[in-house]
Amino acid sequence: MLSPRLTNCSECADIPSLLKAIDCRLAELSANMYNNIVYMLNQPVPATAMVSLINYKRILTYKYFNADYASKFTVNNIASKVRKLTLNCNSKCGNDAPITTTTSTTTI
Repeated sequence: MLSPRLTNCSECADIPSLLKAIDCRLAELSANMYNNIVYMLNQPVPATAMVSLINYKRILTYKYFNADYASKFTVNNIASKVRKLTLNCNSKCGNDAPITTTTSTTTI
């Protein structure tokens, strides 16, 4: 069976960036779930995506320290599935650059 792969990113096989993307998407989904409970909203929370992301995070974490772990799953295959699940994730949590603000004072 054919499965699509998203391979146009430069760090697709980079395990730490994949783990960051998974954490970002899980944080977004859990915030939606929290808002649904607290404010009685009806935002979609795909449970299968959350379970898949948690499983991929576990595999990637173990694979980061032991390359032979789960040799049936390659990093490229997991990366394409993770990128597909985190495709429409907000970029709020992915910024590592410090936030700088500039202020100017003018006297009249």
